[in-house]
Amino acid sequence: MPTKKKTIVTKRRSAKGSGETLDFAALVKAIQRVHEESAAAVNRVVNTTVTLRNWIIGAYIVEYEMRGAGRAKYGEKLLDRLAERLTGNHVPSCERRRLYVYRQFFQTYPQIVESLSPLFPGASWIVQSATAQLAMPAEKLLVPGSP
Repeated sequence: MPTKKKTIVTKRRSAKGSGETLDFAALVKAIQRVHEESAAAVNRVVNTTVTLRNWIIGAYIVEYEMRGAGRAKYGEKLLDRLAERLTGNHVPSCERRRLYVYRQFFQTYPQIVESLSPLFPGASWIVQSATAQLAMPAEKLLVPGSP
């Protein structure tokens, strides 16, 4: 009796290990998913960084108003002068109105200090200042438009 020759068929394994061959459409879909997930992660990081940047700018303004060398005086037009200098130095999003909003943002949410990351190592004084403000009674905090 003649013997039959056995043929062993092997399937290519995909990266997922499912045993199925990765087709072109699946390749496109996998790459698209990686791109979309990466873009979403980058957007989250950018949004967080911009939020912390704006909060820190507000903290600097409040700190200057409270304890600055020239100690800001009511009517001094600090935000006008600061906006003019910063925009002249090509610092984006630092028009007078935005600086006012950043200052108000810091005053409204001082607890954001807990979210500061190593991205801002030079801002360690903010942690001390904001922590002190958190312990301060609300009526003692500098509020927008007050002297």
